[in-house]
Amino acid sequence: MTNIRDTLAKYLVLDLTTFQIREEQKGPMEDPTVLKSDLCRTSELWLRRIEPGTFLMGSPKDELGRSRHEDQRQVTLTAPFYLGVFQVTEKQYKMVAGRKGLGSISEHFFGRAKPVNVDYFTIRGTEDWPESSNVAPDSFLGLLRGRTGLDFDLPTEAQWEYACRAGTETALNDGRDITHEEECPNLNRLAQNYFSTRCYRNKEGATPAPVGKHLPNAWGLFDMHGNIWEWCLDFYAEKLGTESAVDPKGPKEGSYRVNRGGDFEDLAYMCRSANRNRSVSRWKQLYCTINVGFRLALTL
Repeated sequence: MTNIRDTLAKYLVLDLTTFQIREEQKGPMEDPTVLKSDLCRTSELWLRRIEPGTFLMGSPKDELGRSRHEDQRQVTLTAPFYLGVFQVTEKQYKMVAGRKGLGSISEHFFGRAKPVNVDYFTIRGTEDWPESSNVAPDSFLGLLRGRTGLDFDLPTEAQWEYACRAGTETALNDGRDITHEEECPNLNRLAQNYFSTRCYRNKEGATPAPVGKHLPNAWGLFDMHGNIWEWCLDFYAEKLGTESAVDPKGPKEGSYRVNRGGDFEDLAYMCRSANRNRSVSRWKQLYCTINVGFRLALTL
């Protein structure tokens, strides 16, 4: 492929042994053989094309579990982008950056096909966003960009929610709402969360699941609910406001970065499409137990 910017492929697949990209029209949602192999969780990174569009970001005032930080507004995204089908796993991370920034919790508690647990600064190596999309050369994204020549990054908060919803306006991305703020059978189909069968009732205790073990949304993205929180580019804003926005990038400064999606220890209301969370960009202790990972984005 000579120009990734011109591709219309439904999926892009990055081979982490050669750092070459190929195009695919069928992904893990359409082709069960992809999910049967661990390649998509270990030595390949799969990204799904997301077309631009307009959606309602945030939650309606009557949504069960809603917080005051979820102002509902119309958001328009003007450019297509690719987003990781899965959260980046421990093995995938190590194939790019080795053990850089990883602590004992991530390595011994999460596992090779489970989502990596890593801080924002380790991923990007800089706090420049939104003034600049540059990353540090020795960061995960810096190394990945250097080997591919492509400007991979984290998604913006708006891109993340747009992709998570996949056209829905409900609390969950399959068109359903949660039935209870704590335990919800609707959520258990989609997410590794506190009350899911594989987690709460697991004799080995609560852990993230290997990526891709729950149902995807309509756009073929897995684990957008639960499993592990995901970093977004934006600084966290207490209030997003209700005015419409085009390609929002978040506040120009702040003390925290946005996390989305919920994790394997969270109750149902924390895993809704509109729920917003925050974490400091850099963890002071490498054995930190904050459950935050990421998925890749590539805006065209």
